[in-house]
Amino acid sequence: MGKQKVKEQEVSKLKLFETAIDALPYPFYVIDPKTYRIVLANTSSSSYIGKTCFEATHKRTSPCEGLDHPCGLNRVIFGTSKSTCTRSLMKRVK
Repeated sequence: MGKQKVKEQEVSKLKLFETAIDALPYPFYVIDPKTYRIVLANTSSSSYIGKTCFEATHKRTSPCEGLDHPCGLNRVIFGTSKSTCTRSLMKRVK
């Protein structure tokens, strides 16, 4: 298979992924575990891209901690999990 064909397939996969996450009715984003920065997001949370997760979701200046705001990403950072999914039931802070 030629390089051009491989590139076309990769672009097609990326478009399919973007379509799938944009169809979600809730915010979906991917966080860089080294920087806490949101590097990919669906339409519902596109304004989060480039911000830290704690800034975007909790209006904090430092990573979440404690029992009230546990940081699911720390499970990835400290090696107890390969990925994490957090569902926030709190009201969005404006």
